[in-house]
Amino acid sequence: VCRGYWRNKIGKPHAVPCKVTGRLWLCAGVPRGTGIVLAPMPKKLLLMAGIDDCYPSARGCTSALGNFAKAAFDTISKTDSYLAPDLWKETVFTKSLSSSYWIQWVRGSCRSRGTREKASHAGLFKSLVTVHLLTFIW
Repeated sequence: VCRGYWRNKIGKPHAVPCKVTGRLWLCAGVPRGTGIVLAPMPKKLLLMAGIDDCYPSARGCTSALGNFAKAAFDTISKTDSYLAPDLWKETVFTKSLSSSYWIQWVRGSCRSRGTREKASHAGLFKSLVTVHLLTFIW
């Protein structure tokens, strides 16, 4: 179960990291100390999962305790699939081989042609390719 904070990172994680939706159940983060106002069985599930503060909301029929508890468990288990920004891996961008070959080809074609007109066309083409590659990379 992934636990998180609500609005500030003071103390230990106490709430769900974001609004999590399961089957017929919704769990959203609330400020510390709010607690859980819920039926006893799903409340025990949330407390066993380590979530002290949560705003739960159920849709449909909640009188069948088994289905209600299963929907709560499904929502709690979906908190683990949430990928927070602090869990992201560092991305290293490198130039692909095709972009390197294009740049070398444009530079080579610009040098091989002697006239100024052909060089200006090659320079324009080079700038267009560079802009296209930069927009593709970013």
